[in-house]
Parts: sequence; structure tokens; C-alpha cells
Amino acid sequence: MRHAGFRIALKLVVRQGQVQEVPTDLVVVNLFEGVKKPAGATGAVDAASGGAIARALAAGDFKGKLKETLVLYPGEGAAKRILLIGLGDPAKTDLDKVRQVSARAAKRARELGVASFATVAHGAGIGGLPAKAVGQALAEGALLGLYRFDRYRGEGTKKKAEEERGRLAEVILVENDRRRLADLQEGVRVGAIIAESTNFTRDIAAVSGPDAHPEAIAKTVAAMAREVGLKCTVLAKKEIEKLGMGGLLGVNQGSAREPRFVVLEHEGSKSGAPFVAVGKGITFDTGGISIKPADKMDEMKSDKSGAAAVFGFLRACALLKIPQRVVGLAPLTDNMPSGSALKPGDVITAMNGKTMEIINTDAEGRLVLADALSYAARYDPAAVVDLATLTGGVVVALGNQTSGIMGNSEELMARLEASATRTRERVFRLPFYEEYDRLVDSKIADVKNSGGRPAHAIQGGKFLERFVDYPWVHVDIAGTAWDDGARPGYNEEYSPGPATGAGVRLLVDLAQNWKPMPKVKKST
Repeated sequence: MRHAGFRIALKLVVRQGQVQEVPTDLVVVNLFEGVKKPAGATGAVDAASGGAIARALAAGDFKGKLKETLVLYPGEGAAKRILLIGLGDPAKTDLDKVRQVSARAAKRARELGVASFATVAHGAGIGGLPAKAVGQALAEGALLGLYRFDRYRGEGTKKKAEEERGRLAEVILVENDRRRLADLQEGVRVGAIIAESTNFTRDIAAVSGPDAHPEAIAKTVAAMAREVGLKCTVLAKKEIEKLGMGGLLGVNQGSAREPRFVVLEHEGSKSGAPFVAVGKGITFDTGGISIKPADKMDEMKSDKSGAAAVFGFLRACALLKIPQRVVGLAPLTDNMPSGSALKPGDVITAMNGKTMEIINTDAEGRLVLADALSYAARYDPAAVVDLATLTGGVVVALGNQTSGIMGNSEELMARLEASATRTRERVFRLPFYEEYDRLVDSKIADVKNSGGRPAHAIQGGKFLERFVDYPWVHVDIAGTAWDDGARPGYNEEYSPGPATGAGVRLLVDLAQNWKPMPKVKKST
């Protein structure tokens, strides 16, 4: 499988010097909302340009609102063009605004057809934000914002688009203060790894047809693992059968393609219990016998977004050399209707021996996750987080801007919430009271896979809870993993879609800030 999107041909350079002295096709500087006279690096560029920025401000052409842009052609100075970009209200400056501004600037530069541009470190000076974090946000914004999924466009179409836009090849981050230089460089390095890993996830989530079969995805992931130094084990159907993974085999039994179970391992430490990430990998979901409506079924190729996020997360862990053992698990199969397909009323047995009554074959994700969560127990994990496009119910509850979380560990949920704040991959705790348990109680088996419409998202979590005995949180990314145009204003500058890569930056931040976990305390 060729993944053109995640390796964006963009060189990120950090250089010490005066930004106004850099010969460039375009220089990017900023202003906060309400500023009447440019200062700092923006003031220096203004002086070198003969007052072009000051004149624009005096004419009222620029207000400094967040992501507002104005292109100036000064006729003086080292830069052929100046891109002025707004930082918004200085009292509300944060790293996500830097990420948004960086994405907007990079896309505007591409629209202008320049091959290279120079930029200041937005927010690191007057904004007072930490230089390393600013460098990371700048790299993430540019690389995430420039992403395009063009896997299936014809070569002629892609070539014409590149000719019309030009090919942006280099971003030069110019910093005058030597004390900030090393931190900016490290931040850019980290941000580039995280962004490329997110774009890898986006590509995996968006591919379809022959590129999306379990064996094809497993081969792509194995190749990535070899490249970055991860241990990769791919279990085929016979090995899955030996493990007794009845959930994965049950969902797969209507398919013409065999399943795969992918295990990725990052040995960041020789000791300590590992952190395990589990991802739902339904490569295409028709709903099976309980078939879905035709409307938007094309988007069901995105039902592998949880597995894709785990793959991108492990890639980042390897390249960032996260000092913690990390394991990624992903069951892969499609969910197809056929004469051999799983039927409502069937009872199947998960890897841990628990029996599952099938009420609705479109509630298949929890069946494959039951096996993956059971498999995770063999690592005696410090904690487990699963990511899954599990329910339409979470979209009804939270829309397309927030992922729902639930689990048995208050500490792990609090850590995810902190990571969500830092990355702006928002999460929200759903109630997880014991009273919800009865929704998945079965009269003929240990658990049933659907209890109807009430508390649908919570039902999914309650089903999965039956298969864990370690600190665990379930993240339902059904609303956040795919952008069908229903996410206005949410990360829109650096999440151009269709696949968003939801979960990668969230888990990377969790791993970067990892510390020993306390024992499980039941959520109430």
C-alpha cells in the first residue's frame, strides 16, 4: 500500500538570526488583536519594509483577529512578500492557537505558490509560551494542516493541482534569542514526529478496497514497524483460532477475507508493566446481517480508525524513544453479510471464555475488542486504553467535537483529560454507574452485545468492562475520527479530513507524561 500523504515533503529548519534579514519569497509575522503599532520581530520586519505593516494598520486593513491574514508586497527589505497573521486576544493565547496559526500560515503560503517561507516563533516571545512547546505546535500545525489524502486521485489530477498551487518545500523558523534555539529545535523535532505519525494514521483510516483488507493493512504496518524499530507480530487465522478469539472469528465468518491480529511492541524500558493501547480495526462495516442503511455507508471504511490510531501512536513512541514499555493491539476484519455470517441470536465465546449473545450484528466492534482486551491481560498491564469508533450514540450525545470516555480507573481518566486539554483532542466522561450493567445482561449467555437504544454509548463501555481486570479506559471516537463536514470550528485548520487521526496526539501526550499507576478504583 502506498501512503503518499503522511510523508509530506516539507523541510522544517530552525535558524538563529534576524528574521527581517532572511532573503525569502515570504516572511510570516504576527500581531495580537488591537495592536496599533508593530513591535518585536514584527516591528523589525515593518522597519525593513519601509513601514508596510504600519500603513496597513493605519488604513484599518488588519485587526489581528485569530487566523486573520493579510499579504503585503513591500518593495523593500529581504522578503518579497509579508504574510501578517492574527494571534487574537492576547489574554487567550495558548498552544492550540499557535498550532492553528501555523497551519493557516502554511496553507496560505502554499496557496501563494512559494517554495519556502520564513516565520517567527508565534507566542514564544511576547506571548510568553514555552519555546519547546511552541516549536512542537508550529511543526504540528504546518504538517497536519498541509495534509491531503490524494491516494486515489489520478496522476494527471495531482500534477495539475501541484502546478496550480506550487510545491511548498521548506519552512524556516527564525529565532533571534540563542537561549530559545535548542528548545525550539527539539520542539520542532518532536512535533514533526507526532504530526507524521498522525498523518500515517489518517492514511490507514481512509484507504478502501484492496488497500483496506486485513492482510494489506498488516503488511503496511509491519513495514512501518521495521522502519522505526518496533517489534511487530501478525497473527493469521490459524493462530487466532488457537487463541480462541471467538469475537474476532465470529465477526469475520461472513467475510471472503481472513482476519489478522496485529501486535506492536515498543521496548522503551526493560522493566515495569507496559501501557497497552487497543484499537478497533473493522476494515469495512456493512453492519453484517443487521445491515446498515445505504446513506453514508461509504464512510464505514473509517471503522478501522481506532486501530489506525494505535499504529500511529506506536510509531511515534518508537521515534520519540518514549522511556516506557508500550504495546499496541489491533484486531482486523471486515463485517460482511453472507450465508456464513454471524446472526442475531447466535452465541459465541471470547478468548477469556465468556459467552456473548448476539442481538445486533452491527454491534460488532465490541466483539473483536473483547478478544483484544482479553489478550491484553497476558501483559499484566499498568493500564489499558482502547480507542474505537464504537457507537452512533456517542455522536448523538457529544457531537463531532468530543470523544466520550468511561472506565474503571479515575486516575487514568484524569490523565486522559489532562492530555486532552494540552492537545485539544477533547474528551468527556460519560456516567458509568452500576445500574447500567443490566443493559448488557443476557438471559442465556454471560453478556449480550446490545441492549437497545437507551444509553447506547455507555452500553458499549459496559460490555467491554466485562473483559478487563486492570486499570482501563474506553475512548469512543465515533464522532471525532472522521470529518464529513460536521466539525465546524474544531481543529479545522490542522484537521483537513477526511480522516482526522483522532487519538494519536492524545495518547502520545499521555505516554510523554507517564508515571506509575495506582491500583484500580471503580468509577461511580
